[in-house]
Parts: sequence; C-alpha cells; structure tokens
Amino acid sequence: MATRRSIAQTCALAILAGLGTPPAVGQEHQLRAADAECQANGDLVPYCGVPFPEDLEPVPGTASVIASDMHLKMGPSGLEPQPGVLKLVNLRTGTVAALYPARSARPGRASWGDPTCTEEIGARLLPHGLHLSKRRDGAWQLLAVNHGGRESVEFFELTGRAGQWSLRWRGCVVAPASSHLNDVAALPGGAFLVTTMHMGGNAETRDAGLKAARGENTGFLWRWAPGAGIGRQPGSEAPMPNGVQVDAAGRYAYINTASKGGDVRKLDLAQGRVVASVAVPNPDNASWTADGRLLVAGVAAGPKPMACFQHPEKPCPAASEVYAIRTDTMTAERLFAFAGTPLNAATVAVQAGADLLIGSCFGNSVVAVRKVFARRD
Repeated sequence: MATRRSIAQTCALAILAGLGTPPAVGQEHQLRAADAECQANGDLVPYCGVPFPEDLEPVPGTASVIASDMHLKMGPSGLEPQPGVLKLVNLRTGTVAALYPARSARPGRASWGDPTCTEEIGARLLPHGLHLSKRRDGAWQLLAVNHGGRESVEFFELTGRAGQWSLRWRGCVVAPASSHLNDVAALPGGAFLVTTMHMGGNAETRDAGLKAARGENTGFLWRWAPGAGIGRQPGSEAPMPNGVQVDAAGRYAYINTASKGGDVRKLDLAQGRVVASVAVPNPDNASWTADGRLLVAGVAAGPKPMACFQHPEKPCPAASEVYAIRTDTMTAERLFAFAGTPLNAATVAVQAGADLLIGSCFGNSVVAVRKVFARRD
C-alpha cells in the first residue's frame, strides 16, 4: 500500500501509526559533518545540522526560522518515531541552536491551553506541524503538534531579542482518543484549528491513504477555544487533511488534502462549508508570503521515492514543487520545481526575505533557494 501514498502521507502515517517503541531521549542532536547534502548547487544553499525539518516557522523581524524535528528512524519493526527538538536556524550566521527541550529553557507554567493539562512535555516532545502567532497581549505563541507521550497541541512562548531566543512551555490541549494529528493554526482569541488525518487504530491508519486517493473523507479539523473545549469544525471533513492555515481575520481556513492527487480547500469557518478549492499535487504544509499568497509545498506528481524511508536520516532528492495560491481567486501558480541535491523531498516552504526556504521530513538540512521572490519585482 505504501507505494500508492505520497511522501507527505507516509511521513505522517509513520508517526501516527506509532510503529516501534520510542527510546528515552538522550543528548540533543549534534551537528553532522559536511557531506553531499551540505554542498550548494547554484542558487540552492543548504543549512545543515537541522535533522528532519518537517515544518518551518519564520521569526518575524529576524533572519531566523524555527524548525520542527519530526524524527524517524528505521528499526527492527519498521519506521520508529523518536523524540525531537525544536531548533532555531539563524540564516545570517548559519548557526543552529536547540530551543526546546534545551538546558537554557525555563521551567514551564501551564497558563495557556486546557487548564487540566499541567504536565510539561519536556524530553518526550515529538514535534510535527508548527504555527507562530502573536497573542492579544503581545506575547509570541508557538503551537506544536506533538506525538510523544500524548497526542496533543503544545503551547510555547517565544521570548528574546538580538538572536538570543528561547522557548518556554505554557500548556497543552490533549486530543480526543484515537486522533491522529498533523498540523495546527492559531485563531483569534487564543483558539486553534488542528488537522486530524483520521481517527482509529493502526488498521485505519493503513487504509487512510488509499481511501483519500479515491477522494473519500478520512479526517477533519478539531477546533479548540479557551472555555469552550475541543470539537469538530463543521464543514472540515476531507481526505487525509494535512497542512492548515488561517487568514488574518480568522474567517477562512485553508486545508491541504490528499483527495485524488491533492487539492487545497477554502473553508468558511462561520458558514461551515468549503467555498472554493484548487488542485495542487501532493500538498503538505502551507505558509503565507509577504504579499498575502499561500505557499504550498510537496513532492511532484508521479512515482514516489519510497526507498527514502529505509534511511530517513539521509538525503532524499525527490522531485519537489512549491505553488503560490491567490486565495481571492483560488488559482495556483507553480513557483519552484527541482529534483536533486541538496534539496530533499519538500514538506514545507516559507518566505525568508527574497529567498524561499524548504524543509523536509528527511535528511539533515533546510535549503534556501536564493532570490526567488526578488525575481518577481
């Protein structure tokens, strides 16, 4: 069955299936010596020492991004999820620093999220989708989907200045039993939406990709708000919902799905219905450009390099694409396409000034594509 799933689906399903027993976390990941993955190729420049950067969040006003470490390892029983580390990549200096868990992290204080969630996640963290936003009081909030120890959305506060950034745990929301989460986006007022690829156990996990390819709904969005708890977002049912973003007003959600090769759906949250969609091959995560377009990354249509899962820590030079969507017309333009090193199978793309940054659930690097946005001026 795996050969008929996209890279995005299989990366996620490997985590969601919970194959194997994650070992206790040890020391933080160390930078790896330069290798073929860490050599520039024309306008493609890698930042190495960033394992499995499945999702990226730019830190506004800086030359840095936060990377999630969706750590996979091939073990005796197959792909085994491992604890991961949220890292800060300084694009100006090329340095990489652990943000959480980290020795410098202050002890957590559970004042955001569900008041019944009081146990800090700590070294059990296994991060997946990320979302950075500013709360009403001006604090920077990082939401992280977590699969380690509990299926949850974890709240962190980002603090610091002049390159000295840190994350502090501030609470969590535990997902309803048998949920299989993927990506998260904040809503106004401290609420959030989180994609749920499907519900159920391992048997449902194995079938979800095939059902989605036929256009059958397998999952939906959970919506959580302070004081209201968690419930299904009306109208959000979709085939393997993956990445999610929300517009600044909190009116529309944009859901990446695996339906019949892939599409992006525009959901009116108040009306609870999809009002438009656009086909995009194998869409994974999404982000916003400075001019308000939605960036969607994924592997290109066609055969998938499933052999990459034998050694997920190594480069996976799959054909990858990034699309820019105008959300007013829901039209998609292919912004970038490439196959080969140093690029790994794309799971996320974000704008960093004039550059395009691409992350992957494989390998050890974030790749910058120089001056993609300057070319449009």
